[in-house]
Amino acid sequence: MSQPLVTDSPLWSRDALWAGSALAFPVLFLDKTRALHHANAAACALAEKVQPGAGPQALVGLIADSDWQHAFETGYWKGEVRPDPEHPLMLELHCGQSPDSGHCILVVVDISERGERQRQYEELQRTVQRLATTQEQLLRSEKMASIGQLAAGVAHEINNPIGYVGSNLSTLQEYSTALLGSIASGVERAAG
Repeated sequence: MSQPLVTDSPLWSRDALWAGSALAFPVLFLDKTRALHHANAAACALAEKVQPGAGPQALVGLIADSDWQHAFETGYWKGEVRPDPEHPLMLELHCGQSPDSGHCILVVVDISERGERQRQYEELQRTVQRLATTQEQLLRSEKMASIGQLAAGVAHEINNPIGYVGSNLSTLQEYSTALLGSIASGVERAAG
């Protein structure tokens, strides 16, 4: 991580500057003219990422004049900026300024990873949806296979008695034909 930009400031106490240096996220101490009085190590590192070699003042330059005016009037501004349209870095800037003094604190939050996490979350949601659809199709296939097996079993159970009855009818027909033949020949002999 970069070394913090430390200057003695008539606006900021050493305790305030120390507290800013102890924070893990980028903090810049300014006056109402946007002059940089102090930037912690995280701010220096982010500035190097945004615009190599420009120093933490580059982070101050990310806020438009109209947004600075809003911060001075209301004491607060929050917005997202894209330092370079080609660069994936997304920043959220919180600028608090006291209307009664020349103090201004700029807190910068790198939200680039938020966008990546959101993209990963959306991809995960699509994957879960595809898995749910696949599971539903598998269950449907298993149900159809079970119904097919059941239908085959029912058909087999129906065919067995029909086959048995058909076989018995065939045997009965042969027996009846033989019996009728015997009766007819007995009648012919008796008549004859």
